[in-house]
Amino acid sequence: MQTTGVTCAPASPYRLPDSVTIGDLGILSTLSCSDGTTQETNWRVENAGNGRALIITNATVKSQSNDIISTTDVTYTIDEPGNIIKFQTVTTQVEDPFTLTYESI
Repeated sequence: MQTTGVTCAPASPYRLPDSVTIGDLGILSTLSCSDGTTQETNWRVENAGNGRALIITNATVKSQSNDIISTTDVTYTIDEPGNIIKFQTVTTQVEDPFTLTYESI
């Protein structure tokens, strides 16, 4: 992963499982970045009703001293065949507090 000149690499494969069921959860590999930061990410699957599921990832970026820099929640709404029908991303910057939200319409 590369963002604004910073390169990040996972310690092991960085991907969600190919199939999940409601209630599943897990942790993705920590990303170590060239600027000394790390990103820890977890995921979970919730029931969205009407045969749909929510796949939610939460990523926390930490400084070299383990202080939280930002958090990002990404929520995908998936239909029964497995298609993404909606998404929302909410990023909160801790030091200079602001929250950025964007979503599909």
